[in-house]
Amino acid sequence: FLLSRDGNQAYVLHRNTQESTASTDPAALVVLDRRLNQNGEPTNSPSAVLEVCSGATNMQFHDAGRGSLLFITCFEGGQVYVVDPQAPLVEAIIEAGHGPTALTFSPTDPTIAFVADYADNDASVIDLQPGSPTEYMVVQRLGFPHASTP
Repeated sequence: FLLSRDGNQAYVLHRNTQESTASTDPAALVVLDRRLNQNGEPTNSPSAVLEVCSGATNMQFHDAGRGSLLFITCFEGGQVYVVDPQAPLVEAIIEAGHGPTALTFSPTDPTIAFVADYADNDASVIDLQPGSPTEYMVVQRLGFPHASTP
């Protein structure tokens, strides 16, 4: 889970249970209200639920020029969801490859992201430049050789 900067909201990824199906219990981003109640304790009550991809594995905040957004890596769907946490709503769905795992952002350019694609054995470069014709798209794949077997 992640906390908002002020600590008043928590963001939690809810995955389906083995006993449920996506149609009866969809994967979701759950927003919890953590403002203090009359006893001075966080309420921790759900304030919003946003259906997201199945297989959501990781999320992180990042600001590439449109404010702080949540980036959710979706291993099973091969996508990265971009979510406005204040609304909450899905701003974009990036087709990232097969089995995206680790997502990181360039330390020198906040408008570039990299995601490792486990099943494709490569890394995808994602354009996050606001207003770019390729914003929220994979613009390059960096391949790695597969091990050869005798």
